[in-house]
Amino acid sequence: MSVSWRPLIALCRIAIPPVKISPPARVAYDAHRPLLPSEDLTEIFTFQELRRITAQLTVNYKRGLYVLEDSVENRRLRRTTALVSEAADGTVTIRGNGRVLAYRLHPRDHARLVPGVVVEHKHLDGVFAWIAAQQHDRDAARLANPKVTLRTWSWGRTTCMRMSRVGLTSGVLLLRQLAHPQRRHAE
Repeated sequence: MSVSWRPLIALCRIAIPPVKISPPARVAYDAHRPLLPSEDLTEIFTFQELRRITAQLTVNYKRGLYVLEDSVENRRLRRTTALVSEAADGTVTIRGNGRVLAYRLHPRDHARLVPGVVVEHKHLDGVFAWIAAQQHDRDAARLANPKVTLRTWSWGRTTCMRMSRVGLTSGVLLLRQLAHPQRRHAE
């Protein structure tokens, strides 16, 4: 017959109160002072940095440009330091001369650009076609040089093959003319 110890251990845990492991204080005096009425814990427990207010009434903080309100009181704070505090929830407060300064965030680095997106535009289409023609002429001139290296030739060949896959047959014709300059292809 086997005896199960689990119910007995559970009863012991309930019956015996937990023991305080830390040693008692050497001095019974409580050194913690009470909060003063002027102290605010929400302000104390914030991340705080000193920043310079520019002549244009702006403050740079965490890649953001904070533009202060244009007022007589704020103009007096030009080229002085301000206390920028950030709370745990992300709210930013700027203080100068003991008062909270009104500001607005200028979106300088908050552009949402998606690289590689081609936008249809009546003026850009002509520019893109002109750029493609310039690149084609440059590549043709480079491959027409009699001192073309094998590396350059293979680069031109792969470029022309890519062009032919897209639908540009002039790349293949260019390669044929470069490979056999004495023969003319009527294609």
